[in-house]
Amino acid sequence: MTIFIRQVKEHELNIDYTPNSVAVTVQLPSGGEYNLDIDLCDAIVPSSCSHTISPTKVEVRLVKKSPSHWPTLEKKEGVEAQGWASINNSMDTVPEYPTSSKNKKNWDKLAKEADKDDGEKSLNQVFEGIFKGADDEQRLAMQKSFFESGGTVLSTNWSEVGKGKVQGSAPKGMEMRNWKDDALVPESKDSKY
Repeated sequence: MTIFIRQVKEHELNIDYTPNSVAVTVQLPSGGEYNLDIDLCDAIVPSSCSHTISPTKVEVRLVKKSPSHWPTLEKKEGVEAQGWASINNSMDTVPEYPTSSKNKKNWDKLAKEADKDDGEKSLNQVFEGIFKGADDEQRLAMQKSFFESGGTVLSTNWSEVGKGKVQGSAPKGMEMRNWKDDALVPESKDSKY
């Protein structure tokens, strides 16, 4: 809660916290008083509440007794604080932030994609390291085994790979399909291998 009054001294300020209200009194230089008495939307913990004074304002920090969303600071008839569990259950969709932007982003989806990308990047870095450290024969074996197996086999042993076509093997529970079966372009007859 922020109260914009300039040049308030600590001895001119009195704040009374109760479990359901806060009362602020400021002695003004003109001799008058500024009073603010608010019945709060929900309960607070008076012993944990605090305030700070700056040259232009007084900031009052209220600590909620239970984690909840307050639709308003001040208690109003028919308006109640809602616990976070009920708010989360009532949400049909995950919010996309920033909500004021025309280009909304679903940050949860982006985080999952980033995690996936990080895993693929680290795996690619391992393969790149192997490829860079290999001689020409090993590189040729890696390329041939990877392409002929549909990406399921990666070998650096040219003596095995050079004997014939490398057969791929699908992971358990999956079916092996040749990418050429689904391709729109017919297989080229003049293959390098």
